Amino acid sequence: MSRPDRANARTPAVSVVVPVYNPGPQLERCIDSILAQSLRPDQFEAIFVDDGSTDESPGRLDAVAARHPNVRVIHQENSGWPGKPRNVGLDASRGEYVFFMDHDDRLGPQALERLYAMATRNHSDIVVAKIVGHGRRAPRGVFLKNRERVTLASAPDLFNTLTPQKLYRRAFLEEHGLRYPEGRRRLEDHVFVVRSYFAASVISILGDYACYFHHAVPGGSAASGRYDPAGTFDPAFYYPFLREVLEIVEANTEPGPFRDQLLKRFAQGELVGRLGGRHFGLRFLEADDDFRRRIVDEVRAVVDAHIPATVDALLPPQQRTQMAVLRSDRPDRVDLLLQLARAEHGVTPLAHVRSITAEADGALRLVAVTELTLGGAPLVFGRQDGRLLLPVPAAVAAVVPNEARWLNQAHVLARTLVLDVESSRRTALVILRRDDATEVVLRPKVGQRLVEVPGGVRLERTLTFRIHPDRLTQGSTFMAGRWQVRVRPGLAGYTVDVRLTRSPDEDVREAETLPDDRTACLAASWAGPDGHLVIEARRPAPGRIARRLRRRVQRLLGR
Repeated sequence: MSRPDRANARTPAVSVVVPVYNPGPQLERCIDSILAQSLRPDQFEAIFVDDGSTDESPGRLDAVAARHPNVRVIHQENSGWPGKPRNVGLDASRGEYVFFMDHDDRLGPQALERLYAMATRNHSDIVVAKIVGHGRRAPRGVFLKNRERVTLASAPDLFNTLTPQKLYRRAFLEEHGLRYPEGRRRLEDHVFVVRSYFAASVISILGDYACYFHHAVPGGSAASGRYDPAGTFDPAFYYPFLREVLEIVEANTEPGPFRDQLLKRFAQGELVGRLGGRHFGLRFLEADDDFRRRIVDEVRAVVDAHIPATVDALLPPQQRTQMAVLRSDRPDRVDLLLQLARAEHGVTPLAHVRSITAEADGALRLVAVTELTLGGAPLVFGRQDGRLLLPVPAAVAAVVPNEARWLNQAHVLARTLVLDVESSRRTALVILRRDDATEVVLRPKVGQRLVEVPGGVRLERTLTFRIHPDRLTQGSTFMAGRWQVRVRPGLAGYTVDVRLTRSPDEDVREAETLPDDRTACLAASWAGPDGHLVIEARRPAPGRIARRLRRRVQRLLGR
């Protein structure tokens, strides 16, 4: 039953649609973040669709709606998954644009204002909001900068963000009849977003402001986790829905490089990515033999039907090796994939700070060295035909062709490794503000060297970063506070973030930029027993700035 619409008769700029099902206390952060938006209350509306919740949330929502004219609540019987409540909210919305949000996440205070501003100046069909993860992974590369007007053809990395938390022009959704699949199912958001991407004429990406904060919940991700609190994953139930998404891709593309780029995302995430030793793949590593056999059979069937061999060359080396085993007809392929997963799980990147210096413009110059380790010792790569080979278990090496194990397809020249574009793109410095999980991602200058050791070579990567106060911002707002520093080394396709620590071999001093008459300064120091690097971003005391300005004025006046 819906409450009467008491909102201003004027058409809102944005409608926020939130499906709600037994969120518990996490609902409060969602509500609070919506009510705290910088848009005036008469410029947006919030529509909460209670999908048969059995906790206290229906009464809580009714109380909020009674106090806020721009909040509406719709109560309905449980539908089995988030698709129907999102559609009900969309049908009830009146905004020029619609934003879909999950009930246990939160918005940045200026999210709706910034998204709507970007949408109106570009007449965007979709605006992709920057997402930050709290206890869960979130895409980063797609949000390195603002992109005002793109399409899927010009920005295929859009496929790295297929969750529904985006701003959509409501007339665009109506024109193309875009709705979420309903009922108990998986990947309803992927179906909706992929169809929307292909239909859109103008897509904008807001990358300079953290609009949306994804929070991990027990048993699953956001709203879908509440519908499936046990966190079960049944391959026979999941993969038919993935096939539906892949069929949409095939229906809207021709065979070739563009299609391969889009299919690569699914190969890495939903297919061989679930057979590895990290992230989703942990379930494969920890499961029983029956589950492993069933998921390998399902993944192989999807690969045979939808993933051409040309996609394999786009994958990082450990996943190319997995794909080679998966495509084989060996009766022991499940065991071989398990050996690969265990080997991958044992690989750990390390990152040490070699030097920190304060530069004249107020930036910190940071030099770090990274390397992959296995069992506490440096990972040793083999060499063959002028290339490096990813080390794998002997049983796997005996059946997988060497070209599947080539390290990023890069040639070895003398004692250096030629960097390929993909490897460089995966390398980043991630600076995380502890107060609110705001992230800043910086790209480094990269250098590499090979160290000859018995049985092969070690691979070290040197990363040089410049961290300027102007980069520690949300939009144009300087974010003072304490920032953790992590590195994503990008070595051999491994994308695990690792904390930067003090070098065990060198005495790396702490550093602080001199504020002079600048409005912000940075101080680098060590924290914790392992010496993790932290950066304190702060504004100099007003009196200190005033004294420096006064001295400059006196010098100019010759006093």
